[in-house]
Amino acid sequence: MAILRSGLVLWSVVLAMSMAGCATKSSLTAKAVGCNLVSVDIVPNAASRRGSTTDWCAKCKQTLYRCVSNATRDKVECRPAKEEDQCG
Repeated sequence: MAILRSGLVLWSVVLAMSMAGCATKSSLTAKAVGCNLVSVDIVPNAASRRGSTTDWCAKCKQTLYRCVSNATRDKVECRPAKEEDQCG
């Protein structure tokens, strides 16, 4: 029984870790700005058009945000976009 239980715990940890890598720009933005996920629209910006996956713009409730993350996406910062962010 103990082997089964430790196997279940190990499987749960592996599943949780694999799901952490599935964070989308929309879900990261929603969490960072306190917005509902279905209200977030990802908007192209100059960096994302060049292929960046760690720099994007998003719109929620009529506010446009510029968001950046690290490569592992465990740290995300969003702020209201400025004209020089070239969102849109």
